[in-house]
Amino acid sequence: MTLQASWYSRSAIVLSGAILILSVALINGYPLVYSDTGTYLRSAFTGFVPPDRPYWYGLFIEITSLGGYSLWGTIAAQALLCSLLLWRCWTVFGDRRAWTYLLTVAILSPFTGLGWYAGQLVADIFTVIGVLAGLLLLFSTTTFWWRSFYVFILVMASFVHLSNLMILPLTLISTALISRWKAGRSTSIPLWIPLVTLILCWPAIWLANKAVSGEGHISQRSHVFLMSGMAESGILQQWLAEHCPDESLGICHFKDSIPTTNKAFMWSERSPLHWGGGADKVRDEYNWIIRSTLKDPRYVALHIKASLWSTARLLALWHVADELEGEYYRQDYSAPYGSIAGLVAHELDDFLASEQNTGNGKLWMRVIDPVYAFLFGASILLAIYLLIRRCKSTDVLLCLLTGITTLVFGAWVCATLSTVDSRFMGRTAWLLPMMVSLILWHLHAQRKAA
Repeated sequence: MTLQASWYSRSAIVLSGAILILSVALINGYPLVYSDTGTYLRSAFTGFVPPDRPYWYGLFIEITSLGGYSLWGTIAAQALLCSLLLWRCWTVFGDRRAWTYLLTVAILSPFTGLGWYAGQLVADIFTVIGVLAGLLLLFSTTTFWWRSFYVFILVMASFVHLSNLMILPLTLISTALISRWKAGRSTSIPLWIPLVTLILCWPAIWLANKAVSGEGHISQRSHVFLMSGMAESGILQQWLAEHCPDESLGICHFKDSIPTTNKAFMWSERSPLHWGGGADKVRDEYNWIIRSTLKDPRYVALHIKASLWSTARLLALWHVADELEGEYYRQDYSAPYGSIAGLVAHELDDFLASEQNTGNGKLWMRVIDPVYAFLFGASILLAIYLLIRRCKSTDVLLCLLTGITTLVFGAWVCATLSTVDSRFMGRTAWLLPMMVSLILWHLHAQRKAA
């Protein structure tokens, strides 16, 4: 096969994989939307800098949709990135057979989070995209240009979703160190290269936000997320019981009316956040309370306990994608409807005609979720078996560690710093079935060859 023919063949495989990954969106008839989609579209087409999430996924939407010509361009770009990186993993760690790759993608796209998040106008898919780029950067022998591409993807993944600033370094460092310790697997480049790159993303985001909005920041709502988590765990109520009344603390006036769920604290009108005048008004007070708990060993222990419990709760949520069904998105007061109608009005009819917005939003999650739970549960059992029986194989250990650490650190970071939401599980959990499938096909090919 000539070099040109080989390039065409690889391109056809990647393109076919991307189409399969888009199967959910294609059946839906339009890119999937979530409540956050409206904010991202405002970022894309008005220059709005959200206070609680990065501006940079909006820029990604603007570029990939060709300035709003078609939002299909955004999810097509996401699917292509997924397919390209997965196929690269298949050729480096797997059996290199196109039909096994495409069959696996065809099964996992509709029945795990792969197709549901790659086909959704949110930044969640970039967690695994970043992990795959980091894995290939560290453990594949390739050209300078491919390595530069992987570094670019790592940086982009960190910019579009703040949780990746922690998830990516934790996942890649732990995977690399455990692989070296247990199997003697060395990285193809020094570990400090991706590590320094990811660390530099923190000040880079601060400076980039300052350039766009005139104010340097990583997140302007971190104090709200942390306080809402303390309310849900009961830490805030205990602290207020010990420190109120204190006339300098406005929240003391509401110490007996603290919501007991994260979402109620952040979004309900019957919350101290609302009564206190909003996130900007209470920033100094909330930050002072958070810092005071971190200075007290008793409360540090409570934070650790709450973090572990929240992580365990999140890991137990085996749903592909909650909150995508229902009538909310087709209502003119919903954020996605308003942004599509106001910013890409030529797509409103297609949006309203999608399966997500027809009737009660019939996406058949009651069928998808049980299949997903079976696949995910089977993957866990197979991963345990492979770790026990094949632990001396460096590729087996490396791929399984990548799937497991992405899952665990993804859950820990989001459950601790944000909220317990099934989408934070679903967006990363699909990587474990993918890695288990890659290993099983590879072992099957080796057995046939022998």
